[in-house]
Formats: sequence, C-alpha cells, structure tokens
Amino acid sequence: MVFGNLFRDKNKDLSKKIAEAILCNKAKSLPAAVTGRHNMSVRKLMAAAALGGGLALAPIAASAADFSGKTVTIIVPFKEGGGASRYGRTFQPFLAKYLPGKPKIVVLNKPGGSSILGANYFQKQKGDGLTLLTCSTSTMTSFLFGGSKVKYDPNSWRVAIANPLGTAFYARSDQTGITGKNAKKDVEALRKANLVFGAKNKTSAELRAFLAFDILGFFPKPVLASPQASNVKLSCV
Repeated sequence: MVFGNLFRDKNKDLSKKIAEAILCNKAKSLPAAVTGRHNMSVRKLMAAAALGGGLALAPIAASAADFSGKTVTIIVPFKEGGGASRYGRTFQPFLAKYLPGKPKIVVLNKPGGSSILGANYFQKQKGDGLTLLTCSTSTMTSFLFGGSKVKYDPNSWRVAIANPLGTAFYARSDQTGITGKNAKKDVEALRKANLVFGAKNKTSAELRAFLAFDILGFFPKPVLASPQASNVKLSCV
C-alpha cells in the first residue's frame, strides 16, 4: 500500500495530481477515501491489512498544481531490498514523469520495529502533499499491537493507492487428509487435523492467513521464526 500524508487536507490539489501520476495521468474520477479522524474498528483495520483495497482518494476538482522545484519523498519503513522498498521504487519514475513540473522523487528507507519507526516519522511530516508512505500488513498490525511505541494513526492518513494481496497456502495431503477434489470435505479435514503454520513474527503478513483460517473454522498452531532468522524458512521446517 502507498499512503499519502494528507491528513490535514492542506493541498487537495496536490493529492489528486499524485494519484493521477500513479495512474499514468489517466485518472478521471477517483473513488472516495476515508478522510478525517474517524474511529476505525479493529475489524476494519485488520481487513485493510488483510485485503488492501482499490486505489482511493477523495474526488477533487481539477486544479493547476505545480510541483516545479519541489521534492516528493516516498518513505519506506523497511530496509532496502524488501517488498515495500521495491514497491515504492516502482512508482518513483512514474511520479517523476507525470507530476506537473517534474519534481524530484526521493525514496527514504527508515526501517525499524516492524515499520513503527518509519510510520512514526511519516506521521510527523507536514500534510503538504509531498510525502508518501509505503506500508504493509505489519504497519497496520503494529498499530493495533505495538503499544506505547506507536505514535502514528492510520485513521488520519489518506490512501493514494492500495493493492489487494493474494496468497496461496499449501498443505500435505498425507498429514491433513485433503484431496484437492472437494473443497468442503477438505475444509472439514483441516478442521480435524493437527495443523502447524509458520510465520515470520507476531506482526507479519502471515496474520492475514490466520484471519482466513479462523473464518474457515480451524486455527493452526503458530510457529514463529527465530529472531536470528532473516526469513521465515526456519519456522517452516
């Protein structure tokens, strides 16, 4: 997801131009976004973390926004090389090409605390339409579970673009009894099986899977990766 830091609604014209640039300057009418400081429920936050959503930004009348001489910063609350960092850098050339005035686009990585450090930094920035944040599931789950370290509020952000996330899960038929021929019977078999599911950490994207499992009526034992592990491999052994 990429969120525009426009929670103070100072420059709505700039926010629309950013959205149009992301859409290669083809956006004509954009769906309304959640604006203001609404009280978002835990269910809604978890749904946002799990599913993402469509590109959303409050519809705004066309204006003569000009980014000439300005710098637009994309904050990535994770280290270089990860998915969020690549995601932000994917949009970097499109923003530079299509925003009026061709501003300088800078990607700033601020990793730490499952994105808490970078999201806190983003929250402190001016709502001038010149700052974006790439975030992932952990940004939302950290908001819910991060405690006193969390100084940001996603309810105050305006969504510039968001992508739904798709995930495939695999299970061994010899251990679970599933056949892949009848979905209903496979779910019933999973409900009876002794399941284990590997996850990177307590706030990682794997939480989306547990939401789906709970809906389907089973809940595997979570096994978290070692703090020394750079990925989830150890938790899947």
